[in-house]
Amino acid sequence: MLLTATAMLSTALIGFVLWSSIETHSVQTLREQIDHWQPFLAGIRWMLIGSVALGWPYLCRWMARSGDFSNDKAQRLTDLRWRVVGWLVVIELILGQSLLVKLMTLMASKI
Repeated sequence: MLLTATAMLSTALIGFVLWSSIETHSVQTLREQIDHWQPFLAGIRWMLIGSVALGWPYLCRWMARSGDFSNDKAQRLTDLRWRVVGWLVVIELILGQSLLVKLMTLMASKI
């Protein structure tokens, strides 16, 4: 519940900042600023994926100790760690790093 509220609040805040930026600056200026921050934001996303990979077992154990999950359910969630991290990496490569666009461009240039 807390994670959902945090995600909603951060999405609304980012949307508000982008909307006000578009009102005060041109779209081209905004695009240049986003391109400038892209490597930094990619680093943050990769650090978050790494922290999920490293912190997943501790989070599952903490949830089991707090009584939110049974030990069996916590163990099943721990076993799913690499599947979750794998999907996060795939999503980052496709959406964040534009791997699909780069692959299509490469294939189109070969034809």
